[in-house]
Amino acid sequence: MKPKIWATIQCWGMDEDVMNMLITYRVFSTPQYQFFCYPLEPMFPSFLCTLENFVPSFLNNPEVATPFILEIIRSTLCEPPYIDTIRNIIDEVNKNPDDRDDNDDPLTVESLLDSIWIEIKNECVSGGIAKPVVNVYSDSPSRRPVLWSAWRGIFLEARFKSGIAGTGYYVRMRYCTGCHGVDHSRGLCPFPNVPGWHNDTQRAEPANQQQQGQNNAQRGNGRGRGRGRGRGRGRGNQNHNQRR
Repeated sequence: MKPKIWATIQCWGMDEDVMNMLITYRVFSTPQYQFFCYPLEPMFPSFLCTLENFVPSFLNNPEVATPFILEIIRSTLCEPPYIDTIRNIIDEVNKNPDDRDDNDDPLTVESLLDSIWIEIKNECVSGGIAKPVVNVYSDSPSRRPVLWSAWRGIFLEARFKSGIAGTGYYVRMRYCTGCHGVDHSRGLCPFPNVPGWHNDTQRAEPANQQQQGQNNAQRGNGRGRGRGRGRGRGRGNQNHNQRR
């Protein structure tokens, strides 16, 4: 099989209407090439990390688990030392309002926590056995990379404890080798299921693995924000956040 070659190409000097069209549609698929278009400016993925080790049987009921886990995450972040880091981030952001998209209102702890949302998915984390994990997303507090990294770093270190759901913590996931998104594995890549998608991103798998992948995609895809989207800039797509 001919290996897939991914390349990054920078374009400039093009017609403004063409540029706006490329950025608006972003994803293009032809029999020969598939490509994604992004503006050449700092963009931070909404995806922050994946959490594992919550009780699987609890996560298998997403309607109950999603708001519960979301509240556990928010309440944990309100405790030291995480809340101290968050306040430092907010202080830096509010000193430089031009670094934010919605610079009319000062950033607050509540608005930042309200921007968090989660999705529950079944992934093969280790040993080839699928189990439910929690993907965490949020709006970026700032356009400054150092502040986005500090915000994400909290989730990589924190342990989210619950007497009912267990203790969740960060796990490094394999990125998708099809679209190169980081919040799902290749078996859950959404693009091969899009009508008109030409690229053969899915390798042939044994029938039992294909059935397992279908079952995983159908189960436990819970999603929720709880108290709302917060500032809701929508920078980044939760199904295709590129590696940073």
